[in-house]
Amino acid sequence: MALLVERIDIGTDGLDIRLRVDGLTSLAREMMASDRGAAA
Repeated sequence: MALLVERIDIGTDGLDIRLRVDGLTSLAREMMASDRGAAA
């Protein structure tokens, strides 16, 4: 999870969560690879 989240700010008006683009790209790539492996 730490690879996906860059920063979390907590304020009186709510949460501000910043995600890492490179972490999301890596996660999507891994999910696509595992989907291909399950389909084979």
